Amino acid sequence: MIAALTVGVVFGGGGVGTAWILFGSDGGSGSDAAADAIAACGALDRLDESNSAAEGAAGDISIRQWAAAQLLAESAAAGDPTYKPLSTALANSRSYFDETLDVGGEVKAELTKARRICDDL
Repeated sequence: MIAALTVGVVFGGGGVGTAWILFGSDGGSGSDAAADAIAACGALDRLDESNSAAEGAAGDISIRQWAAAQLLAESAAAGDPTYKPLSTALANSRSYFDETLDVGGEVKAELTKARRICDDL
């Protein structure tokens, strides 16, 4: 699990770097927060949560992308409170998944909420 989180953070960091290169940064926390939010949405866009409970590479990738999205959203919310709903939706989705190991019901509802937020960014 630690290895999965480490890889998720590494890939998430790559997403932040890519967003920074593409969208620039003036060094202010607001633009850093926006870059983190965009990177979180990128990880979420690639997430296939239906694989999250699977054994092997597909499950590992899914969990890492989910963790990366959540961590980046938390970073965005720390820099700019307007990203708090994205952070909350991703945290809730992970919490519900961790409790049930099922991607139905509340997990899907929170991920749908997060994806809608991303669509509006």
